[in-house]
Formats: sequence, structure tokens, C-alpha cells
Amino acid sequence: MKQLVAVTVVTLIIVFIGSTYAKPIAVTNLSAGDSIKNYRLISPTGNVMESDSLTYPLLISVFTTWCKVCKTELKHLDEGYHQLKKDKKSFSIIAVDAGESQKSIRRYIRRRNLQLPVYVDTKLTFIKDLTILGTPTVLIFDKNKKLIFQGNDLPQKWKEMLIQ
Repeated sequence: MKQLVAVTVVTLIIVFIGSTYAKPIAVTNLSAGDSIKNYRLISPTGNVMESDSLTYPLLISVFTTWCKVCKTELKHLDEGYHQLKKDKKSFSIIAVDAGESQKSIRRYIRRRNLQLPVYVDTKLTFIKDLTILGTPTVLIFDKNKKLIFQGNDLPQKWKEMLIQ
């Protein structure tokens, strides 16, 4: 019994240390330096947006309305979006909902008073094409449209990554 407890404790310590110092795990089929192809995304009000028309650097946050972490992340993104826009920085931040209806997303945006651009992927085309493995997923592309970050949460210095 003591051996089992000792092995369990050692295993937990190794897992903790490994997760603390490990590199971020890829959450899509993209690799650092990759670009994404052009996607047509639909706003909750039905407007079509081509991803090639966005200003780079670009941050994409993939979310769902039922994800608690996503709610917090979107709040931080919305606040940062306003701050960076106020400073007249050139960048794009968009949020892409994974599979929910336009109507439910309109309600969600209204209730949370979100101002950052939100799009819906009701058919999961974007999600499946990039093999996005969960929500939240954050992708950051530099001014040359190359992937510089992917992960399941906002990196601590995300604003600096957008305005470099």
C-alpha cells in the first residue's frame, strides 16, 4: 500500500512539473509558421466575411457559449480589443463560435455586450478543416500571416504579440 501511495505521489509530481514547463500542445493541424487559407465566415446577423480581408496580425478565438473558460476569455479579449483600438493599433481580433446557431450567438453577444467581431461556424467547416480539438482555442498570426501561437488559453503577453 505504501508503494502504491509513493508511486502515485511521484507520478503526480512528474505530471505537474511536466505540465508546468512543457511547450504548448498543438490544438490544430497547423504548425508554427503556417498560414491559413481563406475562409468565409458568417456573422450572427448574416453578414459574410472573408478571412483574407482581415488585418494582420490576427487573433482568432474559437469558443462555445457553454464553455466557462471561453466566457472569461471573451471578456478579456473584448476589453483588450477596445484598448488596442483606442490606441489606434492595426490588428484584427475575431471570435468564432463552434457550431451553434446564429440566433443563440446573437443572444449571447447581446447579454454580454460584446463589441469584438464574432462569427459562427454552424457547419463546423472552419473547425473541421483546421482539426480544432476543443474550446477555447486561440490562434495568433503575425503581420506576415504566419502562425506564431496556438493554445487553449490566451498567452500572457497576447496584446504585445498583436502589436509587435
